[in-house]
Amino acid sequence: MKSTEVRKKSGICSYSYSLLLEGQKYAHCRKTSIRVAFATFKLLTLLFIVIFVIFPLSYKYSYKLQSSAVFLNFVHAPSDAKYKDPASYGLYASRNFYLTHDGGITLGVWQVLPENLTYFGNDTKDDRYFEESLANGQDVIIYHHGNAGTRLTPHRVELYAVLRKHFHVIAFDYRSYGDSSSVDPSEEKLVIDSMFIYEWVHNRTKGNIFIWGHSLGTSLAIHSLARLQTKGLKPAGVFLEAPFNNMKEEISEFPLARVSHQHSSRKLLDFIT
Repeated sequence: MKSTEVRKKSGICSYSYSLLLEGQKYAHCRKTSIRVAFATFKLLTLLFIVIFVIFPLSYKYSYKLQSSAVFLNFVHAPSDAKYKDPASYGLYASRNFYLTHDGGITLGVWQVLPENLTYFGNDTKDDRYFEESLANGQDVIIYHHGNAGTRLTPHRVELYAVLRKHFHVIAFDYRSYGDSSSVDPSEEKLVIDSMFIYEWVHNRTKGNIFIWGHSLGTSLAIHSLARLQTKGLKPAGVFLEAPFNNMKEEISEFPLARVSHQHSSRKLLDFIT
């Protein structure tokens, strides 16, 4: 079969007509490619403006956005989270309970017994048993978790299982996290929560109290301990996992913050902070 091809130029388009024996025509216009390229350029420009102009300005002047970015308390556990059943996460001989303070703020707490006080079948629900165990003189560690997630986040549960080999473990959710009171968080309020938990444990144990802080929890732990010292209270030791000096340095080390050359990134950080 033979075909005849006729080419014709019109403006910015170049048309190609293939005349086949069947009488069919095929036209191809470069205008489509130009439109796609222009649309892509507009999209990239819009993304650039949003990321490097709108978002920094919004962050600088919006306390709500800053709070959400720091605390990430909107990252909730699964809807079927079983806060009241630590055993469902492999933490046998543990209990869930709630403490209220600061004008009605409720905090969800887990107490994980040390391994030497556990045995098959002693997964008791008797709070008095746990209170008496806490007062037996064995060392206690209070865990301050980082931002996002709750006391039942998997990697935290794994750590409790390791710590319980030597300690009573007290893990709690600050206000606005997990099933604790759903209120807006702030550093001041979360420090108050941390101080309250420490004093609650201090009034019930004869053993040494150690503090474990992770990420955001390191700053909350240190801040609360500084205040507790004014009351004559201080722990036997402090463990800081992934601590940071200040928020500017923390943001600069976060992988997503490295979106441009170090010099330009520093200028952006100086602007938003």
